[in-house]
Amino acid sequence: MFNKYYNILHFPDYFGFNWDAFDECISDLSWIDKSFICIVHSPLEVSDKEFLYRYLKCIDDVEKEWAIFINSIDDNPQNAWKRQCVKYVRFYFHECDREKIYSTLKK
Repeated sequence: MFNKYYNILHFPDYFGFNWDAFDECISDLSWIDKSFICIVHSPLEVSDKEFLYRYLKCIDDVEKEWAIFINSIDDNPQNAWKRQCVKYVRFYFHECDREKIYSTLKK
């Protein structure tokens, strides 16, 4: 999974292919010029529930962090730079994975 993100989202060369590095890069995405970033998953082929839980928790945290940042920006002209940094990050999963995701997150 780390390799896919590294290649598709062009993670920086310093990416360490571990959870801490993934969390740092997926929370930043400043090297991507687009404001709207949609990550669409193929049906999940993950048998390691702990791995899946950590991944789902990480991306949930990313969406929440961006929402908090976006909601903190008011119309003050001094915040123009913040508005330019905003990334609307969304993760989409295949319908067939609904139960797997719900049961994994019930931990």
